[in-house]
Amino acid sequence: MRFQDAARRLALHEGWPKSSRRFREGMLERAPSLRPISRSGPAGYALRVFEVADLVIDLARQRVTRNAHEIALPKLSFDLLLVLIRAAPAVLSNDELMAQVWPGLVVSPETVSRRVKLLRDALGDDPRAPRYIAGLRGRGYRLIPEVRAVKEDSLRLSSANPPQSGSTLSLLLRSFQGEFAEGVMLAERAIAVDAVNPWSQSRQSACNRYLELGDLTAARDVVAAASAAGHAPFQVFQYLGDWRAAGEAVYNLPEQLRSACNDWLAANAVRDLALHTGDFPRAVHFIASPAVPRAQVLQASGQRAESEKLLDDALASPHRRVRADALLLQGHRDAAVAELAEAFRSGERADWWYTIDRDPLWDSMRSDPRFQTIAAEARTHAATQRALLEELRRKGEVPYRSRGLSARRQAW
Repeated sequence: MRFQDAARRLALHEGWPKSSRRFREGMLERAPSLRPISRSGPAGYALRVFEVADLVIDLARQRVTRNAHEIALPKLSFDLLLVLIRAAPAVLSNDELMAQVWPGLVVSPETVSRRVKLLRDALGDDPRAPRYIAGLRGRGYRLIPEVRAVKEDSLRLSSANPPQSGSTLSLLLRSFQGEFAEGVMLAERAIAVDAVNPWSQSRQSACNRYLELGDLTAARDVVAAASAAGHAPFQVFQYLGDWRAAGEAVYNLPEQLRSACNDWLAANAVRDLALHTGDFPRAVHFIASPAVPRAQVLQASGQRAESEKLLDDALASPHRRVRADALLLQGHRDAAVAELAEAFRSGERADWWYTIDRDPLWDSMRSDPRFQTIAAEARTHAATQRALLEELRRKGEVPYRSRGLSARRQAW
């Protein structure tokens, strides 16, 4: 019962603002039935590989491929697909999906619908003539093809499969824990295996880790091929403070490539553009998640009721950075900065530079001594990690990218 007890403790925590009463009541009501997502397959299979029509789903590596080409899925989309695989061929209601894909959170049926749409878009599944996911009006969703378990040693794994040490999960954990240098090392190893793919998740992850380390030259170089193909690196524009170029770069990404991006940074790039230009309908249509950027756009466009609902949902997030953002947007400045400080202390440092230097949500706090203390500590940590990166380079564990600014010149 440890998971359910944690949900109860979260709901009963006295630090939540009064505006979050609806969330707490919902959490207490649902806590007994909540279950974390298992990484097992159908019928209790251990971590392994499954075939769903022409899709190959590798649970251990959290990868989906079709004809040896990876289909990049963000974590929530992969979790949704996994839940549907486990239940196949049964129909899962919205309530069942909410409990299993968002355990411990209070989300709306609209959130489920948006996530199903994102998954369908990534898989190229037409809801009018679905191949993979069927929607049954008033009942829920189910997986259409038969799920077949495949022995991993029977697969002819192509060179597009990165090594286990470079899996998306490993890379995300390194960043989330603040181990930026090790995250770069793992990403570079995966890139070496799949060197010809200009838009792999490994390249995107390496770019993000280099930015966390303050190595703009390496960040540009690792995604240079994607830029040459016409897909500008929006996170580099964000890092440079060019909100217009960043937002338009996200909008201009082909649909099939968007899931390879950092969801949080991409959503914030679109939000930042909307806050500057006032084009809120376009941003609301684009941002399905995360909750806080969408809530801020809704708030700015006058849709306060829906915004507050999303913010209450965000306060249930297991991530302190998300809760800090939600608290600040609700006007709870002291609680927000305290939550942010604790987030960084506990290791939630991914894309730290955006919160510290670029996020307009935190503009009003940048002169606050408490925020400045957080910023100073974050920069010290990044400098320490940069020193580790240079050590890994000297040992040959990480390549030098455009050392000393090579002759390669980009418009960005």
